[in-house]
Amino acid sequence: MLERGDNVLLLAHSQFRALFIGLARRLRQENGLKVHLYTATQQELDFYQRTEPDAFDSITVMRSLYTDIEIPVADASAQYKRAAAHELRLGISFNSIVLTDRHLGRGYALGGFRHPRSVFSEVADYPRVVRAVVDHIDFWEAEIDKHKPALLINCGKTPAVIARQRGLPYRAVIGARYKNLQYWAHNEFGDLPGLAVTYGRASGDTVEPLEHPYTMHMEMRRYFARSHGTLPTLKRIGLAIARQAYWHLRGYKKARGYILRERVGYLWRQSTSARHIADAHRTTLADLDGQRFVYFPLHMEPEIALQGFSPECFSQLSCIASLARDLPAGTVLAIKETLAALGRRPRDFYEQIAEFKNVVFLRPDQLGLQAAMTADATATITGSGGFEAAVSGRPVISFGRHNLYNILPHVYPIAREEDLYPALCHILGPIFDHATAARDGKRFLQAITETAFDLEDFKILSPDNISETAITSAHSSLLAGLQPEEISRAS
Repeated sequence: MLERGDNVLLLAHSQFRALFIGLARRLRQENGLKVHLYTATQQELDFYQRTEPDAFDSITVMRSLYTDIEIPVADASAQYKRAAAHELRLGISFNSIVLTDRHLGRGYALGGFRHPRSVFSEVADYPRVVRAVVDHIDFWEAEIDKHKPALLINCGKTPAVIARQRGLPYRAVIGARYKNLQYWAHNEFGDLPGLAVTYGRASGDTVEPLEHPYTMHMEMRRYFARSHGTLPTLKRIGLAIARQAYWHLRGYKKARGYILRERVGYLWRQSTSARHIADAHRTTLADLDGQRFVYFPLHMEPEIALQGFSPECFSQLSCIASLARDLPAGTVLAIKETLAALGRRPRDFYEQIAEFKNVVFLRPDQLGLQAAMTADATATITGSGGFEAAVSGRPVISFGRHNLYNILPHVYPIAREEDLYPALCHILGPIFDHATAARDGKRFLQAITETAFDLEDFKILSPDNISETAITSAHSSLLAGLQPEEISRAS
């Protein structure tokens, strides 16, 4: 659907480096498109110019939210007027952009308050944040005006908002949470509009049942599990100190990022938190045999998969409190921590949750997939546990508005507090149709496999290694998913 000579804007992503380089080459060589890459730093730009000089038509360091954050604002009222004009035109609040940023939006990480502080987060008062967002929007609007792109790929929150306002196609790589499949989301929330149609015609007969957690989850799980011992922690602290010194000597901008003592403290807290969790969270799935329970997997914070995908609902503690309030008598709420969140939680985070008498903490080494398959229901905001339960025919309480599996009849999206108790009563009651839910789950999983593309043996911890067939799959899926009306609007 794209025409030769059309421009594509692409934001570099370290975890998908080989994929995006290969994709850019295919778009240029096979489709005759012009691909313009944007990097976060000058060092990243230098890397691509040195290693991939022929992969892109241009490479530009984008104006980040932190570019001038250390410079005081002389006239705050002028910045507010600029911001008001942008908000009116784009139809969003400025803070919905700040929400997704780990530095300037750290206040929105309610369950990740001890995420390391940075120079940016410490110096950024409100006028500076407003100016930063205004300048960030101005930069991307100028780039879009300059290149008149027919497609934006993986460019982040602000370009996605601008693309939506201008009717431009936007795509982002999102994990499908099954094997090593990914899909091309149509916006920053992970939405996939055509999935409901594919689900409607799927039989569910051609898909393998979900028996293992998805590939990237297991890769990261193994990484975090082997990183929290005392010796590995000391090695990571030493490496962090050495890197910080190197960045300072080279004058790299990222040396002005996370404060070193904050980074070191966070790494040490990961180790101590791992020991604390191992001592305090002792419930196993075997212990819950015969006990009715709803499973709630905790999210890491700050994280795009939470604040970015679910800006309407991102307070885990509020969801837990609502569930504890509305669970029928005799049913408990089983909560499991994710290893990626260790060291980030506020003080007394677990103790506050433990005050609910109908809450238990699962051991973190219990597989989330097994918990979702065992529980009477799974409740989540945007977690993988909700997907695993849904495709397995298990009922789901979904606090996230954009979860793909919300289309399933046995998934109950919760938009209002008063919707929760009736949903729990129905799920935990005698009339829930498990057989139909199992068939619908298989049909949804088939729809996912037909819509997604396979990255095969690609690993995000080895981002420079990818097969040509995986690149071909991603390239074909991208082009096949572009709709004629999107391209006509872009042109």
